[in-house]
Amino acid sequence: MKELSKDKIIKTETVFNKIDYDKPITFGEIDIELQPDDVIIHNWEEAYYGSDSGMDAHWSMVIHRDRLETDEEFEKRQEDLKKMSGGLKKKRYEHYLKLKAEFEGDEKH
Repeated sequence: MKELSKDKIIKTETVFNKIDYDKPITFGEIDIELQPDDVIIHNWEEAYYGSDSGMDAHWSMVIHRDRLETDEEFEKRQEDLKKMSGGLKKKRYEHYLKLKAEFEGDEKH
């Protein structure tokens, strides 16, 4: 079995999200402390209407922040990977047995 990664991964979180239908969103409306590496996406979305849905034109702002996964998240991810790896190995073995039985049956004919 492959060795699991000992490194923590970087997770991206949305730390701010706002929509305004009347005016652009200003920095004064951001109610969090910005970090130097935050990614700010501020845009204008045109109105669109579909057969069963739609949205009025609006301004939106989303701020994403990267962070290192916590010890708890790391441990859970490692456990999930071990479970998944074990399950995959079992499925491959079951598939192998089916193929083996199929091809051994062909040799007798």
